[in-house]
Amino acid sequence: MTERDLWARWREHFCQAKKGGCKRRRRLYNWLSKVGAHKYVATPIFTSNSKSELAAVERTLIKRWSPSLNSTSGKNKKGEKKKRKRFGKKERSKNRRGGMRSAEGSDRKSGGKIVAIGEARVNGKTVKIVEFLRAGIKNKEKGDMVVVSDGGDTWSDGWRVVRRLFGETKVKIGRGTRPLKKCKRLFDKKGELTLKRITEASPTTLRLRNHMIAMFKNKCRQTDLLKKNLKELLKYYSAIKTFTTKRSKSRARSMLSRAIKEVSGMSVCKSVIAKIEFDDIIRKSEVTRLVRKKTEGLQLAKPMREMVKRRAWMVGTRCPNVGDLILNHRRFSSLRASSCTCAGLPYPKRDGHVHFRIGELDRVLAIVKNAKNVPRNEGERREARLKSEFENAFQTWEIELGKPCGEVIVNMSEVDKCFDGRKSEEQVGNLGEVMMVKLRLQGLVLAPLDRNPSETLVLCPCLYARGMDETFFQIDGYRFRERSEEELATAHAKFVRKNLGVHGKWDAGERIGSAYMLYPSIRTRRGSGQYVQHMANPR
Repeated sequence: MTERDLWARWREHFCQAKKGGCKRRRRLYNWLSKVGAHKYVATPIFTSNSKSELAAVERTLIKRWSPSLNSTSGKNKKGEKKKRKRFGKKERSKNRRGGMRSAEGSDRKSGGKIVAIGEARVNGKTVKIVEFLRAGIKNKEKGDMVVVSDGGDTWSDGWRVVRRLFGETKVKIGRGTRPLKKCKRLFDKKGELTLKRITEASPTTLRLRNHMIAMFKNKCRQTDLLKKNLKELLKYYSAIKTFTTKRSKSRARSMLSRAIKEVSGMSVCKSVIAKIEFDDIIRKSEVTRLVRKKTEGLQLAKPMREMVKRRAWMVGTRCPNVGDLILNHRRFSSLRASSCTCAGLPYPKRDGHVHFRIGELDRVLAIVKNAKNVPRNEGERREARLKSEFENAFQTWEIELGKPCGEVIVNMSEVDKCFDGRKSEEQVGNLGEVMMVKLRLQGLVLAPLDRNPSETLVLCPCLYARGMDETFFQIDGYRFRERSEEELATAHAKFVRKNLGVHGKWDAGERIGSAYMLYPSIRTRRGSGQYVQHMANPR
C-alpha cells in the first residue's frame, strides 16, 4: 500500500535491509540487494481511493502469504515491541501439514483474490464485509438488500468472523431462504445475492459461546451451570446456534439439557407436536397458529414459555384406509382360531362355510370394495377429532416434559377456524358406513388377496385355519419341530463368542412362530400363503 511515488517507497524498503531488523526481512532484502535494487516489477493487485481499504487489503495479504511483506514497524500502537511473531497462513500450513492447504481445509490452491461486495445500485465495493453488513443493519427502512460480489477465496475480515457475527442472516435462494453461514460458496462466486434480514450476534451471545467452549476444554467448569437459574440456562441454550459444526452443537445441547433437567426437572429436548390426520379442508397455518396460541397459557416461566411457543409445530399423519380398519387376518392367525362361526349367516358359502369377496355383499357402498380407499369423517366428527388431536398433543408433551403445566382447553369455535369452509365433494363412503360393514362381518376373517391386495376376502375362521394347515403343515417342504426358548440363549451366546456385534445388533424383541396367509383367489380351495417367521436374529 502506498500513497507516494513508487520509487520513493521502494527505496525506503530497500534501506531497511541495510539496518538489519527482523531476520526474515533481512534475508529477503539481502537477496534483493544481490539481484539488484533497481530490478523489480510492480504489479497492482488492488486499487482504491480509500486508505482504510488499502490497509485492510495489505493486512489480509500479510496474514495470507508472509509477514515479510509488512511495511510497518514491529511495534504496536503504544510504541511497544510486539511479543508475538505471527507467521503467515502459508507458512503455518507448511509447518503443520508439510504442504499448502486452503483456509477451508481443502487441497485446492488459493489464488489470493480478496472478496469484495457492495450494493447493486451503488457504485463501489468494499473488502470490509463486517462494516458493510453493520451499515446495512442501520438502514432497515430499505428492506431487502441486493448485494454484488466480485468473487474470490480470501476474506479480509476472515470468514469465521463473518460467520460468527452474521451467520443467522437470511439469504434468498430461489423461493426459499438459507442462513448466511451456509452460503460461503455463493459469495466466492461472482454474482448478485439478496439479503432478507441482516442480524448480528450480540456481544452477550458471543460471550456465552466462549464460556461453553471453555467448558468443553475443562469439564470441571460444567458444574458452574448447576449454580445458575433457569433464565440464565436458557440464554446459554439460545446461544447454541452460534456454533457452526454439528458436533459442537450436539455437545452443547446435551450439556445444557442435563443442566436444565437437574435444575428445574424439565426436559427441553421435547417440543409440542400436533399430529393431525390429513384432511383437504384443514388449513395448516391456522392449526400452527392455534397450537402456538395455546402455549401462551402454560404455567411456565416466561423464557421457557417463549421457547416452547417458538418450537411448537404440526405434523400431518396418514389417514387409515379401509384395509387398516376392517382387516383382521393377523389377529386370527395369532389366536389360531379354528371353530366355525358362520352357521346361519346369510352370506355366500363354499363347502359349507362362508367364502366370498366383500364386493359381492349386498347393500355395501363402493368405498368398501377397495381396501385402499380412505374414508372421511363428516361434519361434527371432523371437528371433534381435530379437537382431541390438539388436546392429545399437549398431554403427550406434558408427560415428556416431566412437569405439570396446566390443562389446555380448546373451544369448538377455535377449531372451526382451522377449516376453510368447503364441504366434502363425496357425501357417501364416510367412516361410519365402513365401521357398520365391519360390525356386520364380526366374527369372520377379513383378509386381502395376495395377487390383488385391494380386494378383501371374507371367510370362516374354520376355512382359514384349514388353509393354514394345507399351506404350512401338510406339505413335504415343512418339517414341524418343537424347540424351547433355550435355543435363543444358545444362539445369543454363540453370537457374543464370535464377536458378531461389530456387524449388527442382536434384536431380542421378536418372537418365534408367527405366521399368516393370504388367499390368491376364491376359486382355489387351497390358499397359497405368505409365511412370515419372526425370529430373534442379529441385524
